[in-house]
Parts: sequence; C-alpha cells; structure tokens
Amino acid sequence: MAGSFGYEKEHYEISRLVGERRLLPAVREAGNDTAIVTSGTSCRQQIRDLTGKRAFHPAELLASLSTQLTDERHKGMFGRRYEGWIAKH
Repeated sequence: MAGSFGYEKEHYEISRLVGERRLLPAVREAGNDTAIVTSGTSCRQQIRDLTGKRAFHPAELLASLSTQLTDERHKGMFGRRYEGWIAKH
C-alpha cells in the first residue's frame, strides 16, 4: 500500500494486491466493535477506498478514550466503549 506510491497509476494494482494478501481481508472481516487504526493518511484513505470502512488516526482513538474517561455518558467517536481495548488487541 505504501502511502502515495499506491495511488500512482503505475503502482495502483501492485498496491491493491499487496493489501489483499492480509490487511484488506482482515479489515473487511473486522466486526463493528473493532477500531481500525493507522497513522498514515494514505493508508487510511486506501483502506476506505478498498473496503468501505473508516480507519482512524491513533490520536483520534486516544482523544475518544480521553473523553470517555472524563464523561461516562459519552461514548466517543467510535460509538462504543473500549475498556481493555489495548490489552485485548
């Protein structure tokens, strides 16, 4: 997938094939209670383009967790609670 490399016309197909080896099938199979997290902008966009699922930046996950800790009624941007998420995944 490799950032902008994967969006260049001459590299798109190889990028897609590399993603289809493991990452993209795992993202597609992930349940709605699984947060897909990656720091790369291009990675997040390619995941959305090729799977239809949204991938979040690690800072978004941390911000959501921080908000949940200060406001028990708030479920964060992920719409669910993640107690133990880091330990389990």
